[in-house]
Amino acid sequence: MANGLKNGAIKPLQVKVFSKTEIEAAFRYMASGKHIGKIILKIQEEDQPLNELVVAHRRYYCLSDRSYIILGGLGGFGLELTDWLILRGAKNVVLISRTGIKNGYQRMKVQLWKSYGVNVLNIKNIDAANHDDCEHLLRTAEKEAPVDAIFNLAVVLKDHVLQNQTTDSFAESFKSKAWATQMLDELSRKICPKLRHFVMFSSVSCGRGNAGQTNYGMSNSVMERVCEKRAKNGLPGLAIQWGAVGDVGLVADMQEEDKELVIGGTLQQKISSCLDELDTFLLQSRPV
Repeated sequence: MANGLKNGAIKPLQVKVFSKTEIEAAFRYMASGKHIGKIILKIQEEDQPLNELVVAHRRYYCLSDRSYIILGGLGGFGLELTDWLILRGAKNVVLISRTGIKNGYQRMKVQLWKSYGVNVLNIKNIDAANHDDCEHLLRTAEKEAPVDAIFNLAVVLKDHVLQNQTTDSFAESFKSKAWATQMLDELSRKICPKLRHFVMFSSVSCGRGNAGQTNYGMSNSVMERVCEKRAKNGLPGLAIQWGAVGDVGLVADMQEEDKELVIGGTLQQKISSCLDELDTFLLQSRPV
C-alpha cells in the first residue's frame, strides 16, 4: 500500500471540507446529491493546539449499575420514557402499574428491552400512597441495584365541574399524584441514599388551570410543593408541567379521532418534543 501511495496507483478519496460552523451548509450540500467522495466537518486546525472549548449540548446519561423506577411505566408515556432511559444507558428498570402487562405492544416492548440485556422488573397492584407498599417497592428496587431515579407518571382523572366534585373524587385523584409523591419523598430519604433524580410529571392543569380538573390540578400542585421542599433540603426534586401530549398516553386515548383536546389553552405536543426537553430539565436545578 505504501508503494501504491508513493507511485500514485492508490489515490485518496475526494473530500469536501466544511468548518465546524458550517454544519447546515454541509448537510445541504450532501442533500443536493452533487458531491463525489466524502464530506468532512473540520473541528480544529491540525497544526494548531486546541485553545478553545468545543461547543456541545449537555446530555443526560443513565448509570448501568443503578436502577430506575417508573410509576405508570406501562402507559403510553411510560413506555416511551423507559425506551429513552434505556437508550441513555439504563440496564435496570422497575415498571410500576396497576394491572401489569395487558396487551401485545407492552409485551413486545418488554421483550425487546430484555433482548438488549436490560433487567426489566414489573410490579403490579402496588399503591405507592400506602406506606407498606411504597416501602416494599423501594426496597425491591434497591435489591436490584441502588436507585438512581424515581419517575412518577401515574395519573387518575376524575373530572367534574367544581360543584360536582366530591371528597371521593378528590381522594382518587390525589392518591397516585399527591399522596404517592409524599410517601415516595418520605421513604426514599431513608431507603435510597444514592438517588440522583426525583421526577414528578405534573401538568399545565396545575400551572394554568383547566375546566373540570380542580382536583387534578391541586394534586399536581402538592407534588410541586414536595419537590420545592426537597430542593430546599438539598435533595433532588423536579416537577415538570407537561402540556397535552397528543400521540401517546392518556390524552391520545381519550380524544376523538377528528377532534383534538385542548388542555389549559395549549396545543398538543409530540412525545418526541417532551423527550428532547428531558435533557434540559434533568440537568438543571430548578424544582418546577
